[in-house]
Amino acid sequence: MAVRNSTDAGFFLVGGRNLLSTLTGFSDKKTAVTEETTVLGVSAPTHAFTGIVRSMFSMDGFYDDATGSQNEALVGNTGTAQVVCYAPAGNVLGRVVEGMLGAFFNTYERIVQLEKFHRAKASAEVSGAREPGVILATLGTVTAAGNTEATSVDHTTDPTTQTIAITSNSIAAASVVTCPVPHGLATNDVVLIAGVATSNPTINGERTVTYLSPTTFSVPVNVTTGGTGGTFTRASTPNGGAGYLQINALTLDGYTNVIFKIRHSANNSSFTDLVTFVATIASPTAQRVAVTGAVNRYLATSHAYTGGGTSPSVTRMIGFCRG
Repeated sequence: MAVRNSTDAGFFLVGGRNLLSTLTGFSDKKTAVTEETTVLGVSAPTHAFTGIVRSMFSMDGFYDDATGSQNEALVGNTGTAQVVCYAPAGNVLGRVVEGMLGAFFNTYERIVQLEKFHRAKASAEVSGAREPGVILATLGTVTAAGNTEATSVDHTTDPTTQTIAITSNSIAAASVVTCPVPHGLATNDVVLIAGVATSNPTINGERTVTYLSPTTFSVPVNVTTGGTGGTFTRASTPNGGAGYLQINALTLDGYTNVIFKIRHSANNSSFTDLVTFVATIASPTAQRVAVTGAVNRYLATSHAYTGGGTSPSVTRMIGFCRG
């Protein structure tokens, strides 16, 4: 397990404002809500999961009333929903970003003490989406229109992607793959298989699956010698997701607005639009945009300015959370 220190925190963005420089710590808590289901005649209590997960977080740090900092982000927004993103493992492409919409800051406390720095604490409950994803564009400044397709993020190396073991694959015109645990796949899902030994021909590589049972699926490979071992990860995902955009600073310098998109590709060559964010004219600001349907293996971003101008710049972070 990786153990990281304070220098690896990448950002803590609330409505486009980066509060990281004011914080000394923050905590993130998720609770599965249960209800007691003990019936008469039973000596030990029992509980059942209601299907609801309660999410909350808190932060502690130094008071700062500078423009775009902690006091501006929180003092006027207590009791209102915010878009929040934070990076616990660094402001690094492809690393984890936690996204939230509907983070209601129900407590904001300013602490003034003799001979001590002023401090501030805040806590929030999340009534909307709370989801892990990956950073597609690190928090940083870009100028001319462009895209990140040359540095796209591959879902098979995504730290949020589950790797599942393979027990064996059979001799068959469409080889049957058996897993020791439920695989969670559906027909037409695309997976990346690796490490399978002895299979002839190999089933390693990107394959489209056909669902057979909770622990078996087939791949369209005519196998004459069965294989053992290996793993698979999802290459694409079927259940949509949500894009997060945080804009910390914006200079249009004559342009009308800037439009950001998230684009996806099955082959890391031909990209199509997946998410289009609302055109932005001012900062700080943040958006969450949900999409449905299949999301391909590779993700990248693009941005373009509308109208005419001279020297625009925008400081942004973009992430995507697969459903």
